[in-house]
Amino acid sequence: MLEANGIDPTVDKAHGRVSRHPGPATSPPSGSLGSLGPLDNGLNGSLDYQGYDWTLENMTQIPTWLATDDFDINALNAAIYASTNIPALLQNSATMGPLSDPQQTGESLSDGTEKFEDLVCRHWFTQPEAPGTDHELRDQASRATVDEPYRQSLTERLQYHVPTDPLPSTDFLNMCIQMYFARFNPIFPVVHAPTFRPSTENALLLLSICSIGSLFLGTRHGISCGTRIFETLNKAILASWETYIAKGEPEIRSMSQAALIGQSDVWKKPRHLLLIQVFHGTTITWVRRIRVLRSHQSTHEIEKEDIERDPEGAWTKWVAKEEQRRLIAGLAILDSEFADLFNAEPCMRRRSLKSSISDDEIWSAPTAADWSRSLSRKYNSQVRWDSMTKQNSFREYSALDDIAGSVCDARISDNSSVLRSQQSLLQEFHCNHIAHRGSSAGPDNFCLKALWHVTFLSSLVDYDRLELSVGREGHEESQRHVSYTRAWANSRDGCRCAVHAVLIFRSLESLPIAKEPPIHAPRSLHRAILVLYCYLQFRATSDRTGVRQSPLDFPEFKQAGINCERLLAEVNGPGMWGPKPMHSSMLCHCIDLLRRLGHWGLARQQAAMWEIVVYGLSPG
Repeated sequence: MLEANGIDPTVDKAHGRVSRHPGPATSPPSGSLGSLGPLDNGLNGSLDYQGYDWTLENMTQIPTWLATDDFDINALNAAIYASTNIPALLQNSATMGPLSDPQQTGESLSDGTEKFEDLVCRHWFTQPEAPGTDHELRDQASRATVDEPYRQSLTERLQYHVPTDPLPSTDFLNMCIQMYFARFNPIFPVVHAPTFRPSTENALLLLSICSIGSLFLGTRHGISCGTRIFETLNKAILASWETYIAKGEPEIRSMSQAALIGQSDVWKKPRHLLLIQVFHGTTITWVRRIRVLRSHQSTHEIEKEDIERDPEGAWTKWVAKEEQRRLIAGLAILDSEFADLFNAEPCMRRRSLKSSISDDEIWSAPTAADWSRSLSRKYNSQVRWDSMTKQNSFREYSALDDIAGSVCDARISDNSSVLRSQQSLLQEFHCNHIAHRGSSAGPDNFCLKALWHVTFLSSLVDYDRLELSVGREGHEESQRHVSYTRAWANSRDGCRCAVHAVLIFRSLESLPIAKEPPIHAPRSLHRAILVLYCYLQFRATSDRTGVRQSPLDFPEFKQAGINCERLLAEVNGPGMWGPKPMHSSMLCHCIDLLRRLGHWGLARQQAAMWEIVVYGLSPG
């Protein structure tokens, strides 16, 4: 039975449970009957026989009449007891202790002595894996000289071992290539599909393509093979880069493409994150060797007479130059991703590459004849072409990530004036490329709305300090940043950020299930969860700050006609200052979506971490 006391109860319709706030929850967050203990067959039959409609209304806000003082908790208990007649279930629920809010107890579920933030630190998704016993020095005896056994052991340690496992079958590799170009290349178009052919000079690129393509085969065996290819590929590149650098521009470009695609790989484990972070700067250095860090349109290098005389040759030459531009754009995109993910400054300092990327219609032309006709339309109808280029999604993606890199750089240097100027650029970008994007522009493969909101968020709040206050570096470090997070959560910027976080969730939630989310999707949703969690966890439990007394008329939302109060009500539930994180259905939906977000291992790592943070659940 539910206990009546002085605390206002609410019914969380998103979970089908009765909870009390602002204290700890009285039922598991999932709200499922199975979480209360095993039910016998008689109980299941009773529920099936009665045929009650347990479906929930699709409401954007929990009705506030359930949270008033007139709500009779005893009457609700009696109604539940009489209608279901399940005494065993009620007895189980009465004997279960309340599920404590891990942030309130500050303890782990293991031994009760570890601080909660230290538990979070151990399971943070970027935390390196603990070394095994093989990494320990076996010979602890001190020596003043080098003897022969030590020299032999050192020789063996210095030898670079590249795995020599045989590659999967040719059928497997061919299927991986097909899946790569069908599923991944549309969201990261850096390899020209119509002209790609396996060869000796692009062998590393081929393996990198197969590593990604294996994710979409739908089998655990395929993913396992792809992981082995990924790890073998990176070691092979590190072992052979001197040979490729000395060969020429095509080989360097192919190796750089292989490294770039490898960096965008699944990020299955923390050690993979560390590997790609270290490898990123090396790839940038390789690209500088082929001297493509220049901004000019690749089509300008192709003369109209050359196209008419030899369309195949002109097309091949154009593809090589365009792949170089997209290689740089892809590196810039990943540079912004890594800078935000690791709370570090970007590695690349470059001018905007927006004008250097050719349009989607030209890039996707399947033959030289189609490519030639696309260029002819551009040359002969400049006005019409300009209107088409405004809907170039990869160019827009690159331009928006360019702003994101500048915002991250300004945040690291604590330059508030630059942050404000970037907000103006973001509003201009939204007006030009997002607000007026019509259905004729085609599908938004890159979820630019979500990327725009997460970039705007980074200009409003310091992600690094929010993560530290949650426990990324442990209990002691978190205490230094709690005051910042609490002040932010009780400010207008806290409300503003919460609205952006909800809109990130809405944008990614609307993706078709068969559509692969873009590379930034796990990071964007992770940031949304971070903002919502800190907003709910650290804000005041009543409106003592006076924030709600002034209208929430933020400029970026006013232009789009977004009702901030309604979205905040969706986050807060009944009453404007109600639930803690583990009571929030919105936060629960975000974590669930993150777990199911495409094929990216990073998303599942982050979702597992947030389950520990929000619910105190063991990763096992």
